[in-house]
Amino acid sequence: MQLPNIKSLILVFILSFTIMAEAYGEDRTLKGRDNYTELKKMYDKWDSGLFGSRKFYRKKLYRLLTDMIGADMQTGRDYTVSIPEVFEKKYYSSDLYNQNWLHIHGPADDSSIREFAEKRDGYIKEVERNKHLFFLSGRVEKFRIIETGYGRNVHLYLESVKITQSIK
Repeated sequence: MQLPNIKSLILVFILSFTIMAEAYGEDRTLKGRDNYTELKKMYDKWDSGLFGSRKFYRKKLYRLLTDMIGADMQTGRDYTVSIPEVFEKKYYSSDLYNQNWLHIHGPADDSSIREFAEKRDGYIKEVERNKHLFFLSGRVEKFRIIETGYGRNVHLYLESVKITQSIK
């Protein structure tokens, strides 16, 4: 009589653990998107600031980025990927597709590389030819804020860059 109860308790435990893991994964994605949105808003304030306010917002941006070290980040669907370059270097370095404000750098995630390898050459050629856009995500390791005469931008260095294809 005790044996079936133990099996059912173990099953309930495993199911609840699986559900919690899925919920935590979704929570990390949402938190990463929130972090990206917050970063974009602060960057816009810094970039569009006038006279003395630009220096003020640069300090706030620096504080925000310092607080984001170790936090998850998930960009919008704005990045192109050179898959052959990712295969060769096992490292991702980017420019934003239609803007030039956020650059992502870091070692490419093994699961992303494996996923591209499974899709074969036809898919890789299609991505290269049609310039498909991807989401990038990872945990912030360090950052750099650059301000030159040509513009202002932020460089984020992630522990590993997970490359996710956008769904059409």
